[in-house]
Amino acid sequence: MAARWFGAKAPAHIQLFVDMLDATPPPFIRWAANAIFSWPSAEELSIPVRHIHGDRDHIIPLRRVAPDCVIRGAGHLLNLTHAAAVNDFIV
Repeated sequence: MAARWFGAKAPAHIQLFVDMLDATPPPFIRWAANAIFSWPSAEELSIPVRHIHGDRDHIIPLRRVAPDCVIRGAGHLLNLTHAAAVNDFIV
């Protein structure tokens, strides 16, 4: 169920998500969950940064960010589930 909440729909994507979650230590998951919303932002970066975001991301909702590109129908795992759209944007 969690895999679908993250945006995985295809059986291979769901299995990959489950495998990744099984391999991730719980303390890291707790740290990452806290870090998402408390990470200090950088004033200025010396390289260009482009933000790609899915409009169905339940982990970091679209209303909380200002991405350069919104991929319709994509969740938090957009680089896995919508790889072609991500690649089209970054190329």
